[in-house]
Amino acid sequence: MSFPSEPTDISPADLKRRKEDFHAESDELATAFAKAMADLDALGAFWGNDEVGRKFAGAVGGTGYLAARDEAKSHVEGIGNGYRKIGDNLGLVGENVTGANWATVGEMVKAVVGPEIGAPGSKAELE
Repeated sequence: MSFPSEPTDISPADLKRRKEDFHAESDELATAFAKAMADLDALGAFWGNDEVGRKFAGAVGGTGYLAARDEAKSHVEGIGNGYRKIGDNLGLVGENVTGANWATVGEMVKAVVGPEIGAPGSKAELE
């Protein structure tokens, strides 16, 4: 295993600060999405109650706007959770670098192991 001859210019304090930055991004995403959903909700059932409107909404066949809306929420939550996990891992790296014995750092290299960040599938259909 070879390592770069030049040290990085990222300090443990920088890595720890990035944790908070990623958490803030997650919070901003959640806030923006909640506002967008509230704006849509304020429109009410804009699709109407005829057959076409019910199909659009998803009352016919279980797919449509309402299903897609729920899936969008799931996707945005997944992205927000991913941002939090990235931030947590950067904070952990900052802690590990702070406590590293640099004489043996080559022996310490380990992969960060955690749950996979996946994108949920979509049941919505586009016609």
